[in-house]
Amino acid sequence: MLVSKKLGFKGVLRLSLILSALFLMASSLCAGHAMAAQTTLAWDPPTTYVDGTPLTAVGGYRVYAGTAPGNYSLNFDAGTATSYTFTTLSDATTYYFAVSAYDTTGLASALSNELLYATPAAPVPVFTLTASAGAGGSITPPGSTIISQGMSQTYTITPAAGYSIAAVQVDGASVGTASSYTFSNVNASHTIQATFTAVTAATSFAVDCGGAAYTDAAGTIYGTDKAFSGGSTGKTTAAIAGTTDDLLYQSERWGNFSYSIPVANGSYTLTLKFAEIYFSSAGQRVFSVTVNGQTVISNLDIYAKVGKNTAYDVVIPVNVTNGAINIGFTSTKDYGKISAIRIVPSALLFATNSGGAQFTDSTGNPYQADGNFKGGYAAKTTAAIAGTTDDTLYQSERWGNFSYTIPAANGNYLVTLKFAEIYFSAAGQRVFNVAINGQTMISNLDIYAKVGKNTAYDVSVPVVVTNGAITITFTSTKDYGKVSAILIQKM
Repeated sequence: MLVSKKLGFKGVLRLSLILSALFLMASSLCAGHAMAAQTTLAWDPPTTYVDGTPLTAVGGYRVYAGTAPGNYSLNFDAGTATSYTFTTLSDATTYYFAVSAYDTTGLASALSNELLYATPAAPVPVFTLTASAGAGGSITPPGSTIISQGMSQTYTITPAAGYSIAAVQVDGASVGTASSYTFSNVNASHTIQATFTAVTAATSFAVDCGGAAYTDAAGTIYGTDKAFSGGSTGKTTAAIAGTTDDLLYQSERWGNFSYSIPVANGSYTLTLKFAEIYFSSAGQRVFSVTVNGQTVISNLDIYAKVGKNTAYDVVIPVNVTNGAINIGFTSTKDYGKISAIRIVPSALLFATNSGGAQFTDSTGNPYQADGNFKGGYAAKTTAAIAGTTDDTLYQSERWGNFSYTIPAANGNYLVTLKFAEIYFSAAGQRVFNVAINGQTMISNLDIYAKVGKNTAYDVSVPVVVTNGAITITFTSTKDYGKVSAILIQKM
């Protein structure tokens, strides 16, 4: 052997694993893990020969490595350095290390004790899947999802009520209108985007009251007058302000009369179109309108509202449970009248139980738990609510200065705001305003003054969306604004 009887490490040389980069241990050999497939050995130099005489100079060190104990297929001269980094080791492999020293004459020591070290497995690459959905639906899971190489991820695309899937794009390329898509054996980052389109509601019933068939500017076909009982007809040739569909408002059915329109049970939007084409001052014609026995318009004076020869529409949500929509006109002064009627099935866009939990109302509309709001506070009561069978909707509220923003494809909607005063017991204690898309729709509302305490009070407002969203803002005049529930239907 080439081992000098005098050169050697004093005492027993120990090996120890290092878990960070370079680390020295006194009188020991150690290994450190800097990254996968890279290991650093470090040691303290010997100071004496075996017989105890001082070692004045170490010529260098040789390091050894192999994949079996005592069998070293790799060896390197480290020179006089007291550490050596192996950079070509394989991942997920067990290695055995040792080191020897030699003096300036070339005489070498015996091998140190052996160190065992297993390199870690190579990290599995990860990729990002990014999902987004336009207004009118959702994609699940939304946003960014981190996924390991080789795994799969399925996405579900769900249109909201009144919408259908317009397109699904993966990495910018169309994959059709499927309601689900799966990324299989992922080995790169991807994007998936879903867009939706509003489903045009089919008109269930539309008539030009007292007139001939007519197709309006929006393409709705109004038939000749039918489904009525009683009343007389009248016409004018005067131009009608506030509309491009003058012909619809130039004819009328007037008197004490009614309409009975068969429809399937469900939710509808009823539009009643009026124009005062006879009287030239307020107070000459005053009448009320009922729908399925409930008064929906009380003491209407069209002239007082908009003047003569001017279009005036009233939009009313109707929930049908008896297979028909029955519209009654009763006179207070002179006779009631109507210019045209349109009935459209309602397509639910959004419904939330403000301040409360998920709830399905008596007509089957599913209200989600309070969502899409910014600001405000939640409150509840257990008191019974008059004027409704859906007490739960009115027993919770969002109050304060707050807003709701609901994505909506451009088009026509009916927004129904549901209120009940569950806190104050006198008028004048709560007064507030409501704006939709920046336009004040309800001014200085005092719920108690309208209906008293713990009583349902609904306000329905037609809204035309041109910016892809419906934003409802509540601002205070006295105390704070509030809302019990919000229902938005496609018209």
